[in-house]
Amino acid sequence: MTPARDDSAFGPRHLLAALDGLSAAVIEATGSWAFLTAERIQLIDAAHKLAWLLVRVNRSEAVIARAPDLAGTTRAIASATYKLRAVQELGDGADAIQPLFDLIVRIDQLLPRTAQLYQ
Repeated sequence: MTPARDDSAFGPRHLLAALDGLSAAVIEATGSWAFLTAERIQLIDAAHKLAWLLVRVNRSEAVIARAPDLAGTTRAIASATYKLRAVQELGDGADAIQPLFDLIVRIDQLLPRTAQLYQ
């Protein structure tokens, strides 16, 4: 899913693929018993925000290609996906929620001001 450590190898398509994987992991997690009901509600909210980010990132691909934090954000998304899937296996879902929302804000900041979720 992610190319070699060479940051220039990362592009908007890698970000989209990573974001798609995270969205799928979040949707899967909403049915996991590793999360309490309140946490699952937060995951549903995160899934909604990630879906909108997928649309916005897709529409802003050319601008995002020049984003300075593209590689780091793509790696953070891949890491969050791995962590979320591990939580489903190991339990203790509360620790995965806030970093997910922090990541959503980080992804949103890659977008041009007119396409950002939080203005």
